[in-house]
Amino acid sequence: MARRCPPICSGRRKYEKLLLCDLLKRTRPGDLILFENKCNCAVCCISCCTKSSFDHCGLIYHGASLVPAKGKGGKELMIELEAPHIVEAVSPECLAGPLEQVVMAVISEGSSVYWRRINRPPMEGEEVVEFNGVIKPNPIPRKMRKFSEKDLHRDENKQKSFDMPQGYDWAGLKSSLENLNVANKTVANFPANVIPADSIEYEQLKSKIRDYKETKVKIDPKDELISSKMNRGTQMVNGKLHLRQLRTPLNFREWNQQCVDTTRVPYDVSPAVSTKCFDVCCGCLSTQQDNRTNVEKLRGDTSGLFCSGLVALQLLRAGWRKGSQMSDLYVPADFAEDPDHMLRADLADGVSFGPMVKLYLSAEDLKRDEEIEQEQAGDVLVNNEWLVNNPTDICWESNPHRDELDGACNENTPLTSYSQCDPHYKLNDPA
Repeated sequence: MARRCPPICSGRRKYEKLLLCDLLKRTRPGDLILFENKCNCAVCCISCCTKSSFDHCGLIYHGASLVPAKGKGGKELMIELEAPHIVEAVSPECLAGPLEQVVMAVISEGSSVYWRRINRPPMEGEEVVEFNGVIKPNPIPRKMRKFSEKDLHRDENKQKSFDMPQGYDWAGLKSSLENLNVANKTVANFPANVIPADSIEYEQLKSKIRDYKETKVKIDPKDELISSKMNRGTQMVNGKLHLRQLRTPLNFREWNQQCVDTTRVPYDVSPAVSTKCFDVCCGCLSTQQDNRTNVEKLRGDTSGLFCSGLVALQLLRAGWRKGSQMSDLYVPADFAEDPDHMLRADLADGVSFGPMVKLYLSAEDLKRDEEIEQEQAGDVLVNNEWLVNNPTDICWESNPHRDELDGACNENTPLTSYSQCDPHYKLNDPA
């Protein structure tokens, strides 16, 4: 039986616990998803290099996809699903799709999935909700509607049933659907664009993600982690920290569209794993200067992405990171709940992440883990303390946005599992 290389840690960690169905009611764009996958060659390589059991990560965004599902009587149909989506870099290319599909598939295969909520100010153009006198970003809704060919030609109604401002570009999926029919394949999903690729808004987005500014700031005492051995690629100029940020952070629609656009970027583990910061022999991660030119850094944003580099890059594009580290020097462990990792020092003011929360598909599995922990600890554990103190900000059960949509499926309509699909099928290329 394959065994995972032991990470550097002491004792058994105990995490808050949450059902997937409850997560879908409270997650927001920018939340982190971390994976503890069953051991294979690639997983063990990453775990051993980073000295962490977390070998993969992804980022949640507000999106919509065409998804195969089962209707009444087992009839196959395609639905338009607006819900929490995840973008992740998985060989051979980056993927995006409904979060619930991914989590269900991973946990069903015997691996573990964890969630970390982001605490941040709302993005420009993002809907908000007031909770206890505090304005916060609205949780991502979950809505579905039966898909029909007329959706490809009804631009005037593209927002009618969904929460995304100005709706989605369903018409942009026409050629993908035609190729899918020719190929006679079942795919897990294919995401809809938020911004049409032939629009002025899209041109502005592409211009913004290439327009960086660089500033030098004096290090505050609270940022002493910048110089610790867990930080890689920091740029120090005359005693000041060199920051690299977008001149203008992306707004809500732009940021979610850019999550979709990363699906066009190939997977590349080399920028993170092949740097000198990994010293597997001595078991340490050493500090080094990142001396790449601006052209080389910009090329690194688009030539290939590792899972942690993708997450770090999207956090930077929203203005949630200071930019003291290049995105491709992050590893999955940097997004775990550890005060020594460099993410804490690199987060922008007003941005933080909550504790790790382990996800479950059923209440029975959750309760079984709690009982095991209690037996091992020898006493009664206090579980979900953070979740009790941080309840859902909007009552999803009574949310007026859950009103039935035109042509809606039942909200319990099961999505087709990843295991029955080809998640890497290129929908823009005929088979």
